[in-house]
Amino acid sequence: MGIKKTITLSVERFFRLMAANMVFFLLQDCAWNQKANPQLHVYQEAPIVSPICAGKDIEGPFSVGFWPTASWWEIFEDSCLSRCIQIALEKNPDLLEAKSRVEEAFQLAKRAGGPRWFQAEVDGDLNWAHLSKNGLYRTLNPDIPPNALQIDLNGILSYEVDIWGKNYETWMAAVNRLESVEAKRSFVQVDISTRVAEVYFILQSLEAEIQELSNWIASQKEIIFLSQQLLKHRIIDQIQMEIEYQALESLNKDMESLTTAKQVQSHLIAILMGNGPDSSYPISSNFQEPLEKLSIPTNLSLGLLKRRPDLSSDIFSLTALQREIKIARTLFYPDINIIGSLGIQNLKGVVFSPSSVQASLLPSFSLPIFTGFRLEGNLGAAIKAYEAGIHQYNAHVLKASQQVKDAVSNIEGVVLRIGYQKKLLDEENIKLDLTQKLFKNRIASKIGLNREKNRVYEKWITLWNLYRQRYQYHIQLIRFLGGGYVEGGANG
Repeated sequence: MGIKKTITLSVERFFRLMAANMVFFLLQDCAWNQKANPQLHVYQEAPIVSPICAGKDIEGPFSVGFWPTASWWEIFEDSCLSRCIQIALEKNPDLLEAKSRVEEAFQLAKRAGGPRWFQAEVDGDLNWAHLSKNGLYRTLNPDIPPNALQIDLNGILSYEVDIWGKNYETWMAAVNRLESVEAKRSFVQVDISTRVAEVYFILQSLEAEIQELSNWIASQKEIIFLSQQLLKHRIIDQIQMEIEYQALESLNKDMESLTTAKQVQSHLIAILMGNGPDSSYPISSNFQEPLEKLSIPTNLSLGLLKRRPDLSSDIFSLTALQREIKIARTLFYPDINIIGSLGIQNLKGVVFSPSSVQASLLPSFSLPIFTGFRLEGNLGAAIKAYEAGIHQYNAHVLKASQQVKDAVSNIEGVVLRIGYQKKLLDEENIKLDLTQKLFKNRIASKIGLNREKNRVYEKWITLWNLYRQRYQYHIQLIRFLGGGYVEGGANG
């Protein structure tokens, strides 16, 4: 009767304890049922319209084409440019750092996946002791000698039963972060390659402008020499001479500015290539006219999210943040662990014998009841981090759309200016040809011929500058279109 009463009291106590636990558990329902704001808008495609449409007659600087390839710089057919970019992709420290970050994220993903597997370890110790005659050991077993060497050696096997998927979500969140870091590496690669190309064409244009300006300065010096002869014969006055000297001084200042700009850009391209600022680099002296037509895809709105590595990085980060919310919810649920051990313990006799074997099996269960709102705050923070990630992603999508449209507008604008400048140059060349004929027939003066040459030099310098802008805007458009990146794959 006493045993039955004890069992009844034990059962009642168990159910009362479970009921109390359920009450506390249900009180937390308002916490672990927190959800992200359902009204948050996430861009499924970029809010941008392509400037061209397939199947229609296309006018202007664009043509229907594909997205940039991983080796997009090959469209310029410049072996020196290709070499500069290849060296930069091999030696640039920013890109090398990004690659190391990818390896770091890979190792972190391996670490995060560890708890999904059985954990095994070996634990052992040796303990020499003088045992008291009245102590526990010798009281229970008088045959144990006073001076004993206790040997403990255990193999421990543990496993966390992942009922709620916490370990799986933790591992997948780390994998998503790895994908995000890989996309960031691709963004660094696109950024470095396009910056090298921009600087390369700036250097080419500066060299062409310096050459034209050198011709202009030589022509102006000849004008000054001839004007001095006219001044001696009082055909012109001193004021006219001062004007010519001022023109030469202005040209010399322009030459200093161009030379300084070339030095600065030379330092920059050397640094981008992973070398010191005074290092040499391959460059072609042939500054060619930019491509007449630029290929551009028609599905900008759908493709931009997968082709921009920075946007892909944001998408992977959002996926990881979603998993963090799931992980935070699982912390409210009970954990079940199983720990088993098998080993030996010996105070006397043969260590490795059947009589020394010991074993244990320890299933464990834990359920959080009240944690001082730690779990609630953890879940709330995860939700708000996800919402902040959505806002950041949306801002990046809008910025990417703006960058593409700005690059398109800049290209259209500079193409119009190039066309206008070419017309001016053609007109000046016609005037120069006429002046040269008049000079041969001794109708026009040498000074008049040189002034006409100077106008042609000026038009060429402006045209070289416009070509440089066209190259820059074209390369910027390649960068804003992703530079050959495809979501889920490495660039290059």
